[in-house]
Amino acid sequence: MLKSALSCCKVYISETRNKSALESIERAAKLFPDAPIVNKFEDHTYNRVGYTLVSKSSDSSSKNAAVFSMVKAAYQSIDFDLHSGSHPRLGVVDHICFHPLASTSLDQVAITAKDLAKDFKTKFTISIIQFWWQLFFSMFNFLLKVALIGDSRVGISEFIIGVEFITSTLQDWKLMSTSTFCCGKLYISEARNKLALESIERAAKQFPDAPIVNEFKDETYNRVGYTLVSLSSDSLKNAVFSMAKAAYEVIDLDLHTGSHPRLGVVDHICFHPLAATSLEQVATIARAIAKEVGSKLKVPCYTYGAARKDQRSLDAVRRELGYYKPNASGQQWSGGLQAAVLPLEPDEGPAQVVKAKGVVVIGATKWVDNYNVPVFCTDICTVGRIARRVSGRGGGLASVQSLALVHDNNVIEVACKMLEPSEVGGEQVQGLIEQLGAQACVKVGKGYFTDLSPDAIVRTYFKLTSSS
Repeated sequence: MLKSALSCCKVYISETRNKSALESIERAAKLFPDAPIVNKFEDHTYNRVGYTLVSKSSDSSSKNAAVFSMVKAAYQSIDFDLHSGSHPRLGVVDHICFHPLASTSLDQVAITAKDLAKDFKTKFTISIIQFWWQLFFSMFNFLLKVALIGDSRVGISEFIIGVEFITSTLQDWKLMSTSTFCCGKLYISEARNKLALESIERAAKQFPDAPIVNEFKDETYNRVGYTLVSLSSDSLKNAVFSMAKAAYEVIDLDLHTGSHPRLGVVDHICFHPLAATSLEQVATIARAIAKEVGSKLKVPCYTYGAARKDQRSLDAVRRELGYYKPNASGQQWSGGLQAAVLPLEPDEGPAQVVKAKGVVVIGATKWVDNYNVPVFCTDICTVGRIARRVSGRGGGLASVQSLALVHDNNVIEVACKMLEPSEVGGEQVQGLIEQLGAQACVKVGKGYFTDLSPDAIVRTYFKLTSSS
């Protein structure tokens, strides 16, 4: 064994609580039996797992393929924005290091590290903050080992992969930070009719430059949210319109029932600027979509945010239209809008509503996060009081809007909209709901975001468009 040329690789990943994510990563490694995982160390408090792989140095390609496959699976199954733990970390895949074993030289594993970094160059994009921290960490680690051990070669593989990882992705970061990405979201009142959703998604596929990067579907709410992103405002507008048109063709609001409020088949369309895009750029798309939906599809359209001169809010429109009032027993919304004459004059489209279609609200704002927290309670009044005390309107967290919605399995969710997520985020919302839940003697579960973060949306866009 001592004469064998073996090399070792360690991969440290910022996740250990999500069992399905770890299973996905480990399945990826099993595709390469010549570079097996020989050890796994996981710590739930740290929320970190370390994998050790080993292979013959003459077969570095197998090890690199295994590591690359694990890294790819990690990025696909873990959202760094949702991570918390007591161990420092810089990314989903926090650290990769190579070590020589037996008769392998340090130079051999350094070459392996460099080859892996080149693979990253063409496949992954990482934020600029992570670049420089990774560089600092690699240099510090390298110099510390030189100082302690007196061998300038010790740690060189870690230094190489740190430097290569950074320089190889600077070009991608520049593209991400300077490009004008436009993001559009459609919320449609259907989640149970598979054929209807397939028809809507087919409509989007006609515009590959504006791919769907996320889908959030809830059958209890009977609602689906699609997120699209594009470098082309025209492609995004056309994709959104095509999906809306398909939705009106395959969904009848009169037959709809669910525990989430809604005003129409296509309930809400919103646009957000990403990267170097201005708010006015996406507001222009919102106004154009409203005009087309109103004139071509004959649906009353209400605009809000930057799409209107007076900047009225989404919440204000919804309140005037009676959005928050259930019209069926059990805190349910059922059927189309009852009033033939609308209480508020639409900005685009007819003044009369077709019950099977309803109305749509379309706007443009800065980025907004939606975060739902389950409360294990069946008393809507109790959870409603918690929701009111969380919201800015009820004296809670500024820039947060919240609503108690009946879910399933004896759960009522506090659905929160965070209008300024950089100031008030998911952790603060979670903490306050847990505090209020304890006061009301009800158990509160861990909340979840209904969409990707802006950075993850852009990364997903690159993955989808580069593979198409």
